[in-house]
Amino acid sequence: MQVATNSPNQGQAERMPGMVNRRGGLLAQIEADLIDDRPLSSLMQKCIVLGGRAGSEKMRDWARWELNGYAGADAVPPYRHVHAPLMAVITNLAAYDGRPTQVHEDVFADQIRDAIRETIDDIEDAIRAPTR
Repeated sequence: MQVATNSPNQGQAERMPGMVNRRGGLLAQIEADLIDDRPLSSLMQKCIVLGGRAGSEKMRDWARWELNGYAGADAVPPYRHVHAPLMAVITNLAAYDGRPTQVHEDVFADQIRDAIRETIDDIEDAIRAPTR
């Protein structure tokens, strides 16, 4: 038995890519967007909304930080830390023949090393920026 509907939008989801699961709620939309390879910024915005609907301030904060960066956050999650040696391009006196060279912490004066440790703790610890 087939039920007839008079909806002007009937079948619209099947004609539009990524719209099949839209009726399943916000979580289904996020899942569909992941499968459809939508921009991460759109997914993070939906996660902020989902966190609000679920009453999870923790989820909203996480999604905001992932979307906008971790400036002002208490801590940056471990998966955002990347080991990245400090590199410099060293050239001759005429500024030719530049070669990338790793710069070790001991080349800096004690004052500079102390300042680095106060702000970032490890000179080779880079924080990966959110992807947009």
